[in-house]
Amino acid sequence: PHLSTLPSHEGRGGGAPPALPETGPIPRRAARPFEEKFRLKFTVHAPLPGSSAYFDRAVAHMGHEKALRLVLAKAFDELEVAVAAGEAVSRGSYVPDASRTTNTSRHVSVALYASGKATLDPMELLSPGSFGRELAIAALGRLLDTAG
Repeated sequence: PHLSTLPSHEGRGGGAPPALPETGPIPRRAARPFEEKFRLKFTVHAPLPGSSAYFDRAVAHMGHEKALRLVLAKAFDELEVAVAAGEAVSRGSYVPDASRTTNTSRHVSVALYASGKATLDPMELLSPGSFGRELAIAALGRLLDTAG
């Protein structure tokens, strides 16, 4: 006797298995229109301990380097939204801790780059790294002013 683990299709009008049900196309996320971005590479100082309760809480939860990277990412995201809504980049500041820095990079929109250049480097004298640092200080200073 012939044993098979496959179902037999004999006696049903042919040896072909039943057709699979038709499915529609797989839905995809809507593609965003291409937006040009500028990549900035820079070194930035963390805020001095005690100068920002918000940053100090982040450091307590995740350590200095991770806190700086994540808070900086949030600061840039919020500044992107503000600039898209018509706000101009303004010079920001905070008390820096010269002993704690991070090297990082960030992609920024054309609008943020242009607004930052107009405020922070209108004569285009800063090196790309210096401009990136100035924009990071502006973003971080803005966030820390609003977050506490």
